[in-house]
Amino acid sequence: MHPTQVMCWFQNKRTQLRSQSKREENELLKSENNMLGAQIQHFIEVLSKNICPQCGVSSSQQYVDENILRSENIHLREQVEQMESTLRSYMARANPQNLPTTFEDSQNPFVISQNPQDLHKHA
Repeated sequence: MHPTQVMCWFQNKRTQLRSQSKREENELLKSENNMLGAQIQHFIEVLSKNICPQCGVSSSQQYVDENILRSENIHLREQVEQMESTLRSYMARANPQNLPTTFEDSQNPFVISQNPQDLHKHA
């Protein structure tokens, strides 16, 4: 064998090994890319549905429900304050000497007081 033939054989062998190594690396990168693509697709689906994995409720629906409850709570507090005011004025007109400052019933947890801070302490 001539030295040029040996040199060409080794050069071809190195080229084959590099090509094979690159093909294996490309296959590995393709599989990782496919796996990441599947994970991204899963996350996109979860985010588009906005469903809590623990309770199964849509987070946007949960947010709307919470806002509705907060709004109803504010409205009910206003009604309670209005009723307390009406009751105080009625009791003051009906019996001005014997008007209690606090009115509790064992069956009713609501407290009627002249001082609004007292209401929050008892409630």
